[in-house]
Amino acid sequence: MERARKRKNVDTATRTGDDEIHDAEMEVPLINLVHGSRNAASRVDQGIPRAKEATFNVETAATSSQAVDIGVLLQTMTQVMQNQNQQQLQQQKLQQEQTQSSYFDKLYRANAPNFEGGPDPDVALNWIAQMETKFKALRFPEDVKVQVVIPFLVGNAENWWRSMEPMINVAENDITWEEFKEMFLDQYFPRALRKKRQNDFYSLRQTENMTVLQYANKFTSLGRFCPKVFEDEEEKMDRFEQGLREEIGCQLASHKFTTFKNMYDAALAVEMRFKLNEGERSIGKKPRWMMGSNQAVGTRQQGNFQNANKRRGPINANGGKLKQFGKDFTNGNAVETSLF
Repeated sequence: MERARKRKNVDTATRTGDDEIHDAEMEVPLINLVHGSRNAASRVDQGIPRAKEATFNVETAATSSQAVDIGVLLQTMTQVMQNQNQQQLQQQKLQQEQTQSSYFDKLYRANAPNFEGGPDPDVALNWIAQMETKFKALRFPEDVKVQVVIPFLVGNAENWWRSMEPMINVAENDITWEEFKEMFLDQYFPRALRKKRQNDFYSLRQTENMTVLQYANKFTSLGRFCPKVFEDEEEKMDRFEQGLREEIGCQLASHKFTTFKNMYDAALAVEMRFKLNEGERSIGKKPRWMMGSNQAVGTRQQGNFQNANKRRGPINANGGKLKQFGKDFTNGNAVETSLF
């Protein structure tokens, strides 16, 4: 009995110990659970700014990456555009060279003259005039004129141009045709001489031995040095009329002309009429050979008639021989006879 009671006590104690151990084991997880919850909560609280920081870092990295990508893209686009511009410039330069070569060939085939330089200013002026005439006939654009005339400068003129090239950039069209002409004329047609030609133009008058045609030619030639006068048709006509001889200019003063050509034609007509009236031209008169023949014929006829009268003697109204003062003029001998 005693043994059974002890066993029972042992079992009870064991069971009690087991229960305590179980309870203790149950308490530990609960404690751990509570502490774990607190730690988790703490970790969650600490993770929020870390998450924000991580998100910010990601966004910053993404922004930096995008900025780098945009910079590279812009640099690439700039490089591509520069390459395209260079290619376009090269193509334009090639086309320009081909165009200039084509226009030079046209000018060469048109027998454009060379210019060697020299002391005669009229030669230089005529060369410019011939070139401009060909430019107009061949319809050359302004941007090729200077380039195509340079090969026609030879000798001293070529040396002069080489000395001028360092100051300009012809290849880039830094000089126009008008600027080239000014440089050219300063060298071969000095300003002092051009000023003298201008004065000659304003003082030009038609002399007594100068025809209207000669006066007009000189007027046009000197007028090249006074382009402003020739640009205004009214002023051009006024200058032309003032230089005509007084008798011709007075005839034109009463008329209103609309063009220079009409005035010039009228001046020629007035001059023609004056010459006809003065007998300075043979128009409208009988040729000298015809006038001489008529005079010779008349002389011969008159001589024959006089010779016949001498042979026959004077004839009276009745057809008989005329008796005068009792003399008969038969065969030129005076014979005493009656009046009837």
